[in-house]
Amino acid sequence: MPREGPAVVYRFYNASGLSLYTGVTQNLAQRLQNHSSQQVWWPRVSRMVADFYPDWPTASEIEAISISVDRPVYNISQDQLTALHIVELVRLLQSNQVPAGSQQLVWELAGAIAEWLGEST
Repeated sequence: MPREGPAVVYRFYNASGLSLYTGVTQNLAQRLQNHSSQQVWWPRVSRMVADFYPDWPTASEIEAISISVDRPVYNISQDQLTALHIVELVRLLQSNQVPAGSQQLVWELAGAIAEWLGEST
């Protein structure tokens, strides 16, 4: 069923202006709460930009364009892992700012990256 009603495209950036994540939602407050409690990258967010649109299809299209242009560090699929993602993960691990409940996931990802690097060298 297509979504109806207004939607918002939101973008998170770190202190250096690096695009961390871009998303689309119809309930920004709930999404912010979810991200802040569940995402390992949340402590790196220092700025958010939100743009409101009259309908979901428009917002969804803007989100897709934004992701393809800005290439946010944490909008990735397994086949899009880059050196930048590895650097960001190492910084997060070194900062000891991994949200509660996410440490295991971060270490599993670090292990998968290390395994992948071993296979590709």
